[in-house]
Amino acid sequence: RTVDAMRDLGATTIHAELGPCIGPECYEFGTDDLAPLVDRFGPQVRARTRTGAPALDVRAAATRAAADCGVTLSVVDACAACEPDRYFSHRARREAGRMATIVWRDEPA
Repeated sequence: RTVDAMRDLGATTIHAELGPCIGPECYEFGTDDLAPLVDRFGPQVRARTRTGAPALDVRAAATRAAADCGVTLSVVDACAACEPDRYFSHRARREAGRMATIVWRDEPA
């Protein structure tokens, strides 16, 4: 919906960036919960944790979702769960933190 709204306002090129998030090595995900995500985003979202449990690759899912709506996505390859001194992680440690979303529109030349 956001992409549609941006296009309705005249956007022709949309670029997004996914910042640090939990990596698949740390994001255990139940097989039954993972199945519909695999159906929607493809087998590349299915991963394994360090211990071999089923996992979700959030970066792969976001990349596919962005591509499906014509958005170029850059991904920061940092696991928030693995770097507690740099990033908070609600999923890994039930921590609260701040997130930001920034949107801007370049005026046509």
